Amino acid sequence: MDESFLLSEGKRTLKLSFSLRSIPMNLTATASAAGLTSLTGALTQYAPQAVTALSEQEGLTLFAPVNSAFESAMSLIGTLNDTTIANVLLK
Repeated sequence: MDESFLLSEGKRTLKLSFSLRSIPMNLTATASAAGLTSLTGALTQYAPQAVTALSEQEGLTLFAPVNSAFESAMSLIGTLNDTTIANVLLK
């Protein structure tokens, strides 16, 4: 399903487009299908209890950084302890 919306105000127009490629699965399957391998790897390594808890939730909206965002933040992430990383992933 592809949808587009135009929002206009004065001379400005914003086009919003989105598509639903498939019905979302559980967290790890959805993240893997979307190619968010850095997210699934980070959750599995630093917050494995969250993977199980979040996978059991329904109606969950996930806002996740793409792999390149994780790569850009690796120098900072490397300075954090495991607890802090888990807290950031779960906030």
